[in-house]
Amino acid sequence: MEGLFMNTIKMGKDKYFTGKGTDAEHVMGQKGDDVINGVHGNDILEGNRGADKLNGGHGDDILFSGVGGTETAPDKLTGGVGNDTFAIRVTNGGYNQITDFQIGADKLDLFVSRADFALKHLEVEEGSRKEERLTKKEASNLEKFTAKNKYFGQDVDEQDEPIKFDSSEEFIDATLTSKTSVENDDQGNLIITFFDKTTIKLDGVGDQLKALNINVDEHKAEDIIDILNGEATVFSGSMFEYHYADGNVVDTVANRDGVTHVDNGTKVIFSEGSYILSVGHNGQDGHPGNVNKLVAEDGVDTMLVGYTSGDVLTGGTGNDVLFGDNGFGFTYNGGDDVLKGGAGDDILHGGAGNDRLDGGEGVDKAIFSGSVLDYNYLHQSGGNTEVRDLVGGRDGNDFVKNTETFAFADGEFAFLRGHNAGDNLTAGNVDTLLVGFTGDDTLNGGGGDDVLLGDNGVGFTYQGGNDVLNGGEGDDLLHGGAGNDSLNGGTGVDTAVFSGSYKEYHFQNRLTVTDTVAGRDGKDQLQDVEKVTFTEGTYTLVTGHNAYDNLKGEDDVDSMLIGTHGHDDLTGGSGNDVLFGDNGVGFTYQGGDDTLDGGAGSDYIHAGSGDDTIYADKKAPAHLAVNAEDDVIIGADGIDTLIYNETYKNADSIRVDVSGDEDIFNVDTMLSGNVTSTDIVSGIEVLHATRGDDVIDLSGYVTGTGVGVTIHAGKGDDTVTGTKANDEIYTSQGNDTIYASLGNDIIKDSNNNNSGNDHDVIIYEGFEIVDVAVQNVAYQTWNVQFQDIEGNVFTDVISHIEEIKDVNGSRYLEDGFDLLA
Repeated sequence: MEGLFMNTIKMGKDKYFTGKGTDAEHVMGQKGDDVINGVHGNDILEGNRGADKLNGGHGDDILFSGVGGTETAPDKLTGGVGNDTFAIRVTNGGYNQITDFQIGADKLDLFVSRADFALKHLEVEEGSRKEERLTKKEASNLEKFTAKNKYFGQDVDEQDEPIKFDSSEEFIDATLTSKTSVENDDQGNLIITFFDKTTIKLDGVGDQLKALNINVDEHKAEDIIDILNGEATVFSGSMFEYHYADGNVVDTVANRDGVTHVDNGTKVIFSEGSYILSVGHNGQDGHPGNVNKLVAEDGVDTMLVGYTSGDVLTGGTGNDVLFGDNGFGFTYNGGDDVLKGGAGDDILHGGAGNDRLDGGEGVDKAIFSGSVLDYNYLHQSGGNTEVRDLVGGRDGNDFVKNTETFAFADGEFAFLRGHNAGDNLTAGNVDTLLVGFTGDDTLNGGGGDDVLLGDNGVGFTYQGGNDVLNGGEGDDLLHGGAGNDSLNGGTGVDTAVFSGSYKEYHFQNRLTVTDTVAGRDGKDQLQDVEKVTFTEGTYTLVTGHNAYDNLKGEDDVDSMLIGTHGHDDLTGGSGNDVLFGDNGVGFTYQGGDDTLDGGAGSDYIHAGSGDDTIYADKKAPAHLAVNAEDDVIIGADGIDTLIYNETYKNADSIRVDVSGDEDIFNVDTMLSGNVTSTDIVSGIEVLHATRGDDVIDLSGYVTGTGVGVTIHAGKGDDTVTGTKANDEIYTSQGNDTIYASLGNDIIKDSNNNNSGNDHDVIIYEGFEIVDVAVQNVAYQTWNVQFQDIEGNVFTDVISHIEEIKDVNGSRYLEDGFDLLA
């Protein structure tokens, strides 16, 4: 009968052996490059030293490669027909090639030494001298292994029991954490490398295992074996990228894993590690509203998924993952769940609804869907912190306790909270979230990138105080909340966070920030703070010295430039910048005549008081054209000038009109008749247009001062309509058309007709010209008197204009000032 007898054969150096008959053979190669063919029977073939070739043939064979193979001359193992086991050393195992590994049929066993292999696979009687010898040899090998890798696993002398196979397997499991790599080569083969000393090449297996997507650095050895044996389901990404429902695991990343059916009790492997999966039902008989009560098995890392309704999930002694609903970022009919981590280092995510999260023992982590600033934090009884999601329909209001780490979309933080009094909290050298709650608190960041909340978070305060926030080292976020707080960023790139729009704050004295909305952020003093966050976004902070400042924004970042008082020169970079010539919206302390250049990007420009000059986009000569972008421009007090570049890369002209409020006009940049950007403008008294064919209609515009506007039409064939006040309109080269409006205007060709070939016309549409008289012969200036339908009379002063029109037709003004009807 096949396999009835086991023949043990020891070979010499460089030998060739082929078994005979159906008996099982145990063939041990020695030094040299051996070739061993098992043929029939359940054989045990050992290559040991040298570059060996082991062929199992028929039967369920065990092939042990030993040591000695190289990439150019590997130990080559072929199992043949049957369910074979390939035994490989993980230390100094050389290069091994398995030519016919069959997923789900063959097995891969990993060992520290041959003694370890012998104790499992060879006939060794317990308590025999041979077993004792092998155990001592194995212990010796493990001691050497540990001595060379002291930073792995548990030392041998700490083992409570004599070292046998089970303990060495545990040792391997513990020590493969950071010294294992798995990858596909370009031919679809799976390459596993241990400690840079052992390589296993599995021919043709790589594509089946998606090995490139397995982060084996965080898996145990047993997971690798389970993968190869087909006893685990491997997923390409993080467990937070999948949804779990109705027996399916659904990948949210397109064109990757798709939908995979997985039964409860199956091991699932993600980039974070491996877990036994247990998913609740969608209510009894398919009806939502029933409670799932799921309990993890002790000693096993388990993933519990509540699915729907108000579930109760209880972790065991393993490092468990508890999802109250359907995973991260998706909920089907979620409820108010109860998640109890138990022992172990657990991960808890309640999902939608008002959940209760109790980490239990260990170092536990609560997962939230949004940014750390998307939540308010309230001190509750029983050691609970209420975490309120400000985004509706997402995480709800969760009560959290016994949880050491809070994880958000923008990072993970150790959690440190106050006691509803004047607290003094100090973080360690990890990223920490510190929450002061009520009272006058002192919060001290540590060596990490910390978040310091003086009260309860952004936009909400319960009995806030005057807090002191010291960021310390790292890139910190500081939010004082209500009260007059002191925000000291310390070292690093630190950010002060405010609850409202930057338009609602005043800025003074390098730098005091005052909230104009009562009862919100108060008056905060900033020191060593590099960035500020408002509802519009986060900006690199650039402040002046209460004098004549020259401030510049960086390229590729959004900057906030604040000139405060004096005559300042502010130039934005290529980002979406905010420029305040003085102290913010609605307040100026000793403002000056500022020059503000938004630069590239979509900028917000507020000039403040004084007679300011504003460049909507980066100031550039015509031969260095730039792109026009969407800006908001506010001249505010004084006589302010807005200048557009002569040319743009993405526009050939501008179109100006008033479409809403009378104190605001829009400036569209146009390219071939299409709008490429739009500026929203107010408080401007002087406008410089481009060299293109501009259309400017300010007939509905009223300046903040009540006076008219001055318009410089620029080159090109322009069309201009002024306001109802007394305007000044200057044309240039080109055939320009001016539509007269109410008021006593000055209209002049600033080119003084030196080009000799342009033809400008003023159209008095809806008016009647009463009289045209020469004012100044030398300057070719006329007084044109006209009246509206109500009989109100106005007088325009025009110079170097070739034609005027009214309801009675055209009149031409030529050299010599002859008036031709």
